[in-house]
Amino acid sequence: MATALPADRFDEISFRQLRILQSISDVKSVRGASDACNISQPGLTQSLAKLERRVGCELVSRGSQRSVLNDLGAIFLKRVNRLFDQAEAALRGFTGAKDPDDIRSRLNRLSRSQLRSLIYLAESASFADAARLIGIAPATLQRSVRDIELNLRRPLVNRSSSGLLMIPQAVDFARGMKLALQEIGWGLHEIRTGPGDWSSSITIGSMPSGGTYLLSAALNEFAARRAECAVQVVVESSASLVRSLRAGDVDLIVGTILDNEGPDLASRPFARTPYVIVGRQGHPLARADNVGVEDLAAHDWLVGARGSSRRKIFDTLLGDRTASCSRIEISALPGLRTLLASSDRLALMTSFEIDQDMDGLSVVPFPVPPPAPYIGVTMRANWLPTRSHEEFVQIIQRYALLNVMNCAPATYGNLNQVNLGAARPRSAQGSSLGCTSP
Repeated sequence: MATALPADRFDEISFRQLRILQSISDVKSVRGASDACNISQPGLTQSLAKLERRVGCELVSRGSQRSVLNDLGAIFLKRVNRLFDQAEAALRGFTGAKDPDDIRSRLNRLSRSQLRSLIYLAESASFADAARLIGIAPATLQRSVRDIELNLRRPLVNRSSSGLLMIPQAVDFARGMKLALQEIGWGLHEIRTGPGDWSSSITIGSMPSGGTYLLSAALNEFAARRAECAVQVVVESSASLVRSLRAGDVDLIVGTILDNEGPDLASRPFARTPYVIVGRQGHPLARADNVGVEDLAAHDWLVGARGSSRRKIFDTLLGDRTASCSRIEISALPGLRTLLASSDRLALMTSFEIDQDMDGLSVVPFPVPPPAPYIGVTMRANWLPTRSHEEFVQIIQRYALLNVMNCAPATYGNLNQVNLGAARPRSAQGSSLGCTSP
């Protein structure tokens, strides 16, 4: 069993030490790995011992004839391989380098402290802000940036009379390296606890419309099962959550599946939740016969943010009549409900959202055009979840299906069942998900 170690010890793990682990896995020999890494056998043995001390457990089973990774070493190696795959891709994209040996050489010369400085700088407004967050002087940070530039043979910042600004390509490179380095953090969680244990931490993005309902019940069960796993929930708009997901600040997003967010994201849809038109209890249109589009356009509306699926359906529903009604953009369901209850405004809500809390609302009998959105989770396409993540997603999936399939068919119409497969890239959405037509 591995021992828990302070987080600052993790920063001492070097790329060179991780390359040694890869080489031992490839050649099954300390001597062969020393040749492959161009390092003396005593030097390799010393570096491996430092790595094992820093991760808190033995990773290699040493023998007189051969040395192989043990079970914890194999778990950690999977994350190490993913780290280098992503880091080399980020470096290749930034520098334009083609030669694999050259890319590996440049990467091996980067220290963890240099990369931490680069990442903080990319996420800060200025050198001074980044230096303050890191706890170093601005001049020290500038020297670190110059060292990285010399190594990569590419500029990271624009130097002008107004100061130093990081160039966009360098920001993208820093984001790629941040995502790559997260693999080591997750790998350390996995090996520190050993097979069968679940200690970890997860950060979940929750959409203000729908996601919070789904999360509340699932979080109670997950916390009861995995009390040792720290959970952080971030509630933001869908656009902000997507930025956080791409930056690695959240692990996954729970709520309505987003449309056309790019091939770098993937979704795991659980079930369709059609939109319905709602108003306050006793709304005039809820009791009306033969409601038409003109009737809908005569009322003020609460709509989703521009670009959201809720907003797109609203624009489709009213067409060129959208300009004739007053609109308030709001995503948070508590605020939306309050505004509905105190006026004759209308809004679009999913069948799942309605089913969680119908109090004070009534459904307007008017067919909402497709497509009906899915409720599920969104994640990075190349992301490898930990066991804690997978356990949480399974609980979310079960609660989503249970709640969506319990929606009243007479009120919401037939709900679609979906093929509950693994996460699929954006390009694979639609009929390839195994979804029946709405």
